[in-house]
Amino acid sequence: MTSSGAAAAGSWSHKMVEVARRYGFDGWFVNQETAGGDTALATAMKEFLTYLRASGLRVIWYDTMTRTGSVSWQNALTSANQQFFQEGSTRVSDGVFLNFWWNSPGLASSAALARSLSRSPYDLFAGVDVEANGYTTSVGWASVFPEGRPHVTSLGFYRPEWTFKRATGPVDFYTRDNRFWVGQNGDPDTTTTTTTRTAWKGVAHYVSGQTPITTLPFMTNFNTGHGRKFAVVGTVLSTSAYNNLSLQDVLPTWRWGGRVDRHQAHPEPGLGQPVRRRHFVADRGGDQRDQHHPAVRDPAVPGRRGQPHAGPPRTRWARPGCRPG
Repeated sequence: MTSSGAAAAGSWSHKMVEVARRYGFDGWFVNQETAGGDTALATAMKEFLTYLRASGLRVIWYDTMTRTGSVSWQNALTSANQQFFQEGSTRVSDGVFLNFWWNSPGLASSAALARSLSRSPYDLFAGVDVEANGYTTSVGWASVFPEGRPHVTSLGFYRPEWTFKRATGPVDFYTRDNRFWVGQNGDPDTTTTTTTRTAWKGVAHYVSGQTPITTLPFMTNFNTGHGRKFAVVGTVLSTSAYNNLSLQDVLPTWRWGGRVDRHQAHPEPGLGQPVRRRHFVADRGGDQRDQHHPAVRDPAVPGRRGQPHAGPPRTRWARPGCRPG
């Protein structure tokens, strides 16, 4: 590391590593959006990102600063910002969140540049700002997920907690959140839209959901990170509603499991109705899989609107979620 890089990775950057480890999050989304920088600052920033990654943290870079130190949104991966992504054999960041004004040619060239750097194009996230309008936001879906072809890049949402901030209560939150991820029909197999304001079919239309559970046994308290009261080891400490996503557990089941043989989805009961049934879902190969231990899909494999998975048939799953049962 150069002297400028060492300065960038000073005591305050050590604290950033300590904070991430103390509170248990994966890493940092870095947005250098302050004007007035120069080439020396850009070099120091690059080495600062390298330092964070070397400390074992995940680093996502926002498409802002260029190699000259100026703030200039590229809306793509270009020679002006690639040093914050990959520099020679050094992986500077784990991914780049591309600014919101991308287009089809820009995403295609970004994917090609990523491959030329021996990086996956899925390390690039086409940014979509949903802070203001949620699922009525206009999105160039076909630029990222062209029909019948592999996905071009990944997709990244800015402020998807719109579903929570605009909700009037827990039930409304779940309704909005389900529509955001699964579509207005609540079924990833039936995604025809009727509204003239948006073509939002739900994320599950393009990308199959996955589970983080890949081995057994696992432990969970079914905590979604919010609730109507707060208890520890069965003792109620507060009867007020709370929201704290850092307390969220791994959720071992799915809100919807697609029955490929019947081409329909089966939503769980509404909020406040405990889930006590165990559903078995058949995949196209005829195997029976317990819904509480679903199949796992490769994150690089497109959903049903993309290129079909080349391996054995697998069950398709939508948005993860679970409530105590």
